[in-house]
Amino acid sequence: MKNLRSTQAAHAFKKGHYHTARNLYRSLAAELGEHLFANIIELCNRAERARFLNQRAPRSGSPGFQEEHITYCVPIFNRLGDLKKTLLHNLDVLSQFRHVKLIVNLFDRDDEAYLWITQAGAVYLDAGLLSVNQMPPLKTWHFPRAKNSFANLVQTGFYSSLDGDNYLTVEEVVRTKQAMAEFGPCIIHHFSGTWGDGTCGRVTLPARLYREGGYNNNLFPRQFDEFSLILNALNIEPASPLVVREGVEIFRKSHYMGLLKDVDGWVDTSLQCNLGAEITPENPKVTNYTQKSAVLRLFGKINGYYSLTRVARTEAGKWRFHQQLQIELRKAESSDVLPALAEYVFNHQRKTLPQAPTAQNTRVALVKRCDLRALAWIARQRSEGVSQFLVVEFGEPVTGTSPILGKDVIVLRPEVGDELSFSGFWLRCLKALYNIPHTLQTPHLSFAQLANQCEA
Repeated sequence: MKNLRSTQAAHAFKKGHYHTARNLYRSLAAELGEHLFANIIELCNRAERARFLNQRAPRSGSPGFQEEHITYCVPIFNRLGDLKKTLLHNLDVLSQFRHVKLIVNLFDRDDEAYLWITQAGAVYLDAGLLSVNQMPPLKTWHFPRAKNSFANLVQTGFYSSLDGDNYLTVEEVVRTKQAMAEFGPCIIHHFSGTWGDGTCGRVTLPARLYREGGYNNNLFPRQFDEFSLILNALNIEPASPLVVREGVEIFRKSHYMGLLKDVDGWVDTSLQCNLGAEITPENPKVTNYTQKSAVLRLFGKINGYYSLTRVARTEAGKWRFHQQLQIELRKAESSDVLPALAEYVFNHQRKTLPQAPTAQNTRVALVKRCDLRALAWIARQRSEGVSQFLVVEFGEPVTGTSPILGKDVIVLRPEVGDELSFSGFWLRCLKALYNIPHTLQTPHLSFAQLANQCEA
């Protein structure tokens, strides 16, 4: 068996498959002694550095070798301080490679970061290594939407997520490029294995999978966003290799990945590889940081189970994940932080909400869109003495000329979840925002249906 592994390692090295060769040699070294294989492992490291670091056309090491392009994408919202520490370092690293680029999308309300980048990074902008875009400002930070903003800018090659406080290293970029060359259109998760250290959000994958799958925009604004990207990509290409760092058994490490394997029959396609040294990000958190915040804890659980419902392939998986999601939503509804969650659901702080009366003749309603059908329902309610309406509109807005609903109608659109799983939760969130104890009504459900589905 040892002779076979040694032969396989030598064959992999000859083909330029340095990750595979290094893994085999390291397994032999663990059994027979590090000193026996240190030189050949170092030779693997040097060979891949020579392949990707020199500025001349690379020697392939195998027929048909083609180096893929990586676009590192950095979304920024009020994080200029971090960017001043990391950006020039990362650009210096990338300047040693071919076929790489770094794009910064700025969501700030002012142009301070844009002016600093264009001045400090002028050389890199001129060389085409860096580009920067001033995006429409975000009201509040939202990881999935910010990270999806590069979809029209990354057409080919590989997308790679990079937060403003993340550092690149030469070794990591080399090993990332080696994984692409060796495993083809793979998904690479740069997670160190330590929750909260700032590395879990780092994902590299083919631009096609990023554009087609992407991050789930209708999650709460943080927690689980990177896994939604990975799961969406694996749902599109189930056989894609998932390259992870040595020692990170992601289908065991992640409770949700494990559920997909155990309940929904997903195949573990992960490959452990040495992805190079990393530099600790600027803002690492303690491992259990989510346990110290009820809001973040609920973000993670709701986002996690909701993401599973969107990619489940079996009836058993769909049922199990939907049921677990409903359990977490009910926990959220009975928690003290429901008003805070509601602000994120509707992207409104309570102090900025349109004012609504607290009279008992206020109706809280759920409609797909504020169309003529909804207008007719509102007219009937007015005829019965209702003087104020709070409406959750969850579908696409009416195209063309919208009906005039009246000054007594306040419409809010949920930005988290979907009708199937979240309709009752939306209505309870609306009631929590306005502190309304009234009966819920809707033009789309009978009162009996509504009482079962939505009544607190």
